[in-house]
Amino acid sequence: MFAAALLLASLLASPVEPSTVEGYYFRGDGLGVNQALDLYANHRFGFLWRGCLGVYGRGSGTWSLSGDRLVLKDESRDESGDYRVVRWGPRVYLIPEESMIRFCEGIGKGGEPRADAFGMFYLRHGDWEKPVSGLPAVPAEFVRYLPKDAK
Repeated sequence: MFAAALLLASLLASPVEPSTVEGYYFRGDGLGVNQALDLYANHRFGFLWRGCLGVYGRGSGTWSLSGDRLVLKDESRDESGDYRVVRWGPRVYLIPEESMIRFCEGIGKGGEPRADAFGMFYLRHGDWEKPVSGLPAVPAEFVRYLPKDAK
């Protein structure tokens, strides 16, 4: 059962269509970290970081897809960001490459799938209301970090 679930998860981590990722994403704790990312259909994005003391940061620029990777080019700061697009049933997460292991291990600790907006990984708005089962579709190199007791 576990081997089949892992195979399915790795097979589902495939190229992503732009319409799959368009939308509003949120990650945060409701206090000092509340980050919103809007991915618009015209391949533009807007970013806003709010906390208990007001606005901590903002950005805007363009986004593109390369396989299962979302690349943000922030024109306001001449910076780039790279995220893995992770699908878990009907949910869409955006996970930085350096956080993929933490995301996978966090599933076993109960951090995901979450039941509300608050969490430390970008999740498309409203997706927390969509039920999931099994494992998320992570890239093959991260499958070994998923919990072995997936339901």
